[in-house]
Amino acid sequence: MEMTHLRWLTAKDVGHFLSISPDVVRKRIALTAGFPKPLRLNGTGHPRWREDEIVRWANAHRDDTGGRPRKE
Repeated sequence: MEMTHLRWLTAKDVGHFLSISPDVVRKRIALTAGFPKPLRLNGTGHPRWREDEIVRWANAHRDDTGGRPRKE
């Protein structure tokens, strides 16, 4: 049986990947419709996301212009 390497990311890891804080990941991004659902061991604890799902989601949303407008 071939095993593929799955990496599970914390909110800190996801934040680093997306260049945002872990708090923004937990309080805003993770609540966004279509964002990958986290794994929580025993239904509790700190959420973990599959790296491949986060990369797929980020690539699908990389051209989004949502969010706060920048001050000029």
